Amino acid sequence: MQEKIQEEIEELKKDIQRLGTKNAEGKYVVKFGVLFNDEKTQQYYEQNVLDFQGQMLLKGAHDNVDIILK
Repeated sequence: MQEKIQEEIEELKKDIQRLGTKNAEGKYVVKFGVLFNDEKTQQYYEQNVLDFQGQMLLKGAHDNVDIILK
């Protein structure tokens, strides 16, 4: 089970790099709406590899929130 989770985290990292851009700190950033709308990433859960402002994100209301790859 732990191996499967780790595999999914690695895939999510690749997807954030694919969909996002690097910020001033050299970390990859993608908007929540972009991540949410991508078919491949809709299945992923946040496993402490993502950072964003706030406690939770809702489709529509938070589409422009930056998702940062830690």
